[in-house]
Amino acid sequence: MIDRLVVQLKDEQVNDDNKKEHCESEIDRLEDEVKSGKREIADLDTGAAEATDSLKDVNEQIEGLQAGIAELDAQVAAATANRKKEKDEALEALAENQAAKQLLELAKNRLFKFYNPKLHKEEAKPVRSEQDQIADSFNVAAALTEVSEAAPPPSPKQAPQLDYSKRQQEAGGVLGMLDLLRNDIAQQTTVIEVDEKHAQQEYEHFIKESSAKRALDAKAIVDKDDEAAELKVRLHQFKMNKKVKTESLASVKKEQAVTHKDCDWLLQKYQLRKEARTDEIDALNKAHTVLSGAETPSQ
Repeated sequence: MIDRLVVQLKDEQVNDDNKKEHCESEIDRLEDEVKSGKREIADLDTGAAEATDSLKDVNEQIEGLQAGIAELDAQVAAATANRKKEKDEALEALAENQAAKQLLELAKNRLFKFYNPKLHKEEAKPVRSEQDQIADSFNVAAALTEVSEAAPPPSPKQAPQLDYSKRQQEAGGVLGMLDLLRNDIAQQTTVIEVDEKHAQQEYEHFIKESSAKRALDAKAIVDKDDEAAELKVRLHQFKMNKKVKTESLASVKKEQAVTHKDCDWLLQKYQLRKEARTDEIDALNKAHTVLSGAETPSQ
């Protein structure tokens, strides 16, 4: 009986030893898994925060590019409207100069009739000529008509004709004035045409550069949209992975709680139980020795 009790106590100690080893191994494993799970969740939180910040920056960049395109479009629209206005003004000025030039030619031709009949050309007499209409708009027809009509001297029947030299002198003054005005108009026309050409070239250069910049910005927006989409996917993955890791960590913690519930008492009492069994085995062995000695004489 004593031998069986000793064997039983030793078996119990072996069980405690095995369970202690298992508990310590499981507790270490679960603690490592908890630490690893927390670390992975922290890394996912960091990655999600970085992705969120990057997505915010990309969205701000997209908004900036869109605002830039809108501003560029407004500048192009304003430049186009201004260019149209300038072109219309230039064409109007050129038309006015052309009309004034024609009017001066008309006045000059009328003066030729008196001063140099050989150069005079017969004028068509429409009901209302274009020159008369233009003259009315410039309010100069009356003045030029007075010059041309006042210049000739009285007809031969009314007064004697001026001599040739005096005619030449008068013609040089009046016709010279008309030529001077004509040259001024020609110079103004040249300046207007040159300015209009330069303005058109500058406008076309601006439109070309604006178009190129708009294309680059539009492509940048497409690239940024793709980048934002990738960041959104990454952010979603971070959130899903965190959900999985959080659930896994909760499961590990639950297992850890069960393990501690099952193992903590043994780990706390292990040494006491082992010492108690050792003492009990020693006592049983001593009892076995005493009993063995008591049986020997009778035999």
